Amino acid sequence: MVTNYLKTFFPLDQLTLKQLTLKTVMLCALSSSQREQTLCALDLNYKVESPACISFVIPEKLKTSKPGKSVKVKFECLRDKPELCTKCTLAEYISRTQDVRNRCGTIASKLFVSYIKPHKPVSTDTLARWLKLVMTDAGIDTSVFKAHSIRSATTRNAYAKGIPISEILHNADWTNEHTFRKYYLRECNP
Repeated sequence: MVTNYLKTFFPLDQLTLKQLTLKTVMLCALSSSQREQTLCALDLNYKVESPACISFVIPEKLKTSKPGKSVKVKFECLRDKPELCTKCTLAEYISRTQDVRNRCGTIASKLFVSYIKPHKPVSTDTLARWLKLVMTDAGIDTSVFKAHSIRSATTRNAYAKGIPISEILHNADWTNEHTFRKYYLRECNP
């Protein structure tokens, strides 16, 4: 449902900054299974880009931070589906927001900035609102499903596709399988 909606936001160079921002945030949430807090912490100063992916190391403490363990979030290229490629969308977003970052006075290094002036870095609550906005526009009932529901849906979907649990745990930044099975793999109520 959401991916079909996001496909309509293409080609990237013809999107408004708002459309590009909303698509980028949702694709990042869908492809990484990360919390809004983690997505909000993505920082361009900790970005590594290769032909296959764009990855970030999270420098700040998060809800699940442990001493000596850093969180790494990777967004891979989907060459066969350019309209849903998180890496391509991220690259376009970073390029398109470069000017507005420079105009803020100090160069904003946080990945996600507001699509309205003064284009400052956004909060976790703003990211959650943006995710809910995309969900609503895609026809999902946001009185039932919230922004954090994306984390559950993406990990359950990965499990249903046969992705090894160890990979799901790693991508979602969980330390044990019990959390996944207890809170995320449970059946959806109709």
